[in-house]
Amino acid sequence: MSQEVKIWKADWNLRPKTKFIHVEGTVMGMSFADTVEVDRAEPQGINPNILLLNARVVDGQGPMKPQPVPFYFADVTMGDEPWTHVQVECDGESATFPISKNS
Repeated sequence: MSQEVKIWKADWNLRPKTKFIHVEGTVMGMSFADTVEVDRAEPQGINPNILLLNARVVDGQGPMKPQPVPFYFADVTMGDEPWTHVQVECDGESATFPISKNS
């Protein structure tokens, strides 16, 4: 089953000593007990300006009722990566969102 993906925030903190990126959004789940795991895609895609992330819905074994399940991704960076956008893929569906840089 395809999973609708939405990204509502992508920030890249480039302040000295705290260089990290975090992404927040939702993936449509089938139960209120579902969770979402997100990690970097390996290998990354052909466009170095897009950070690719993979999302997986983990079945929580709760009562069936489709609803958006929030996800959060955070990772430490070097600060010199060429990213301008993030793309999250889940079960054949994807969403792309611009990254805000904070310095």
